[in-house]
Amino acid sequence: MNDPLDLLTNLEKAYEPSSPLYKFTHTFHNLADPSGTTYPIDLKGYDDLIMRNKHQKAVIDKLNSALLAMSQRIDGVIAKSMIINQKMGVLVKMIRSMRGYGIDGKLVFGRMEGELVCGDDGIRCLRMMRRVLVNLSESVKKEIGESRSL
Repeated sequence: MNDPLDLLTNLEKAYEPSSPLYKFTHTFHNLADPSGTTYPIDLKGYDDLIMRNKHQKAVIDKLNSALLAMSQRIDGVIAKSMIINQKMGVLVKMIRSMRGYGIDGKLVFGRMEGELVCGDDGIRCLRMMRRVLVNLSESVKKEIGESRSL
């Protein structure tokens, strides 16, 4: 094995990509499916490593854009929820004031914050507010159902 010709031949084969003695092979384990099964893949040389790196960057960019889209959808749902909660709070205050419960312990008949809400017909106005509250709660349930299905 100390023959200089054999050493030179082995050295040449170590740098030839088609040779089984090629020294610059890299073994990675790719995921075949999301269940976690991996399989080995051999990459030869720097060109294969660069291609694998480009592929991984493309996958990372795709995942980041999906994450951004999901966070934007969550922000939209949170904003809708806040608006709906504000509307429900206003309606509850209006219904309580029309029932005579008042706000902050004060007895109010048909008035809210000093302004006439429903005029003289408090019962008709109360029925109208109840219908609005029912419609609002149904639309909230519908929107929640739609956001869960997305």
